[in-house]
Amino acid sequence: MTARWRLTRAGIQNVWHYLDTEFVLTGGRMVLRGTNGSGKSRALELLLPFLLDADRRRMDSSGSAAVNLDRLMRVGDPGTTNRVGYLWLELAHGDGLTEPDGHLTLGAHLRWSANTGTVAVSWFVTELRVGHGLRLIDADRHPLRREDLNQLLGPNVLTSSADTHRERVRERVFGLVDAQAAERFDGLTQLLHTLRSPTSATGSTRAGCLHCCPTRCRRCPRPRWTPPAPSSTRSPRPAPCRTGSNAASPTSRRSWPRTAATPRASSVRRPGRHGPPSGSSAGPRSTTLLLAPP
Repeated sequence: MTARWRLTRAGIQNVWHYLDTEFVLTGGRMVLRGTNGSGKSRALELLLPFLLDADRRRMDSSGSAAVNLDRLMRVGDPGTTNRVGYLWLELAHGDGLTEPDGHLTLGAHLRWSANTGTVAVSWFVTELRVGHGLRLIDADRHPLRREDLNQLLGPNVLTSSADTHRERVRERVFGLVDAQAAERFDGLTQLLHTLRSPTSATGSTRAGCLHCCPTRCRRCPRPRWTPPAPSSTRSPRPAPCRTGSNAASPTSRRSWPRTAATPRASSVRRPGRHGPPSGSSAGPRSTTLLLAPP
């Protein structure tokens, strides 16, 4: 196998409702499983591709720009006026079969102030490993201040410039140093954003249809079609829904088998941001963190 950088560990410390959580990635991949609202999507939004492209405007996995670092740092610990947190990602260089020949840690120091209501972010890329020579939390379980972190990392490692962080990641992780390096790196991060979006697998379901047939397709997110009020002139009746393989005709309702896994039409709602429709038998959502090879 070709030697390259692979994900090995990740961590969230004192951010949102995460106090000190470490994720271990086997073979560069990780699957998060849990009930709705347990923080699976939030962990993905805080780590990838945020620690690669340093773009705070595109943290939300749904693309709606609803994730805000200022709010996350405020709601996680409402009793404090100043809060410090860390996000970090560890990569190992090797072929995945033998011991790695090097490590890189990509991290972000977050400092929220109640006076300004904003979060100041400082980025770092270092060969030190969290828990192995790099302690981000002291003995009293308090995150290190920026000054203390700067002493551990050394000079010219900690930066408050997102552009500088992207340049370091582009060169040290992806090895992009040519004239088209910035454009190629933007393409890679855009691919990660696209693959992370939940609508990439459910776009046709979310889009729905313009009109539903009178019997309503079982998986159609649009509301049931309501007949027009009696009048001298009537508009033509909408055509049957054709959203997918489960498209129904006005006579298909009687032939549809009703099982325990088939909810009644009245109990189905539009797929929401936090999980499957109510009344469905779908299990808990799972999220996969994956770094594609350069």
